[in-house]
Amino acid sequence: HQGLHGLGYHFVIANGRGDTNGEIHVGYRWSEQLPGAHAIGPDAERYNRRYISVCLIGDGDQRGFTELQLQRLVQLVGTLQDELGFGDDQIVLHREIAPSSSPGRLFPEAAFRARLAERR
Repeated sequence: HQGLHGLGYHFVIANGRGDTNGEIHVGYRWSEQLPGAHAIGPDAERYNRRYISVCLIGDGDQRGFTELQLQRLVQLVGTLQDELGFGDDQIVLHREIAPSSSPGRLFPEAAFRARLAERR
């Protein structure tokens, strides 16, 4: 909970531990078009109000995410880009906006960005 007043993210992608691997859960913040509660720091208000948040279940500092999670992340972000018209340069990782390692040192950022670019 961590003071987020419910789920702080708009979407959650499961890892197969307790839920189906790669399953995308749509959070109430997306369904009700509410701001996220995922960012902290001096620009938190801007990121929470203007950015869409996606949570990959797992600890990217301890182990990599599943291939299916990564595939679904690319599909989800790509679809959101198509529908909402934002560019690759507007996709930020949590660690870029907050004092955090999230999504973790094992998150394959370069491969993720390359897969998104391949969709175009």
